[in-house]
Amino acid sequence: MEQVVDHGEVAGDADRWAYRITARGELDGTKVTQNFYLIANTAGDQMIVTFTMKPTNLARLGTKDLAIVNALEIIKK
Repeated sequence: MEQVVDHGEVAGDADRWAYRITARGELDGTKVTQNFYLIANTAGDQMIVTFTMKPTNLARLGTKDLAIVNALEIIKK
């Protein structure tokens, strides 16, 4: 990770909280952009989700990563 581009809470439903960090850097010699999400529900269960892409694919991703994050469900065992 070379540069944090953005960070902050993201919109979600009332049963969970999500925080996103968007960063630029290099992975195996290739420039990448990464979106890291920390997701927590009201019971305190947590999940981390990462999306890694070449900067040229960032526009194609759009807000699809946020849609996936909002669709995830933390299941208790």
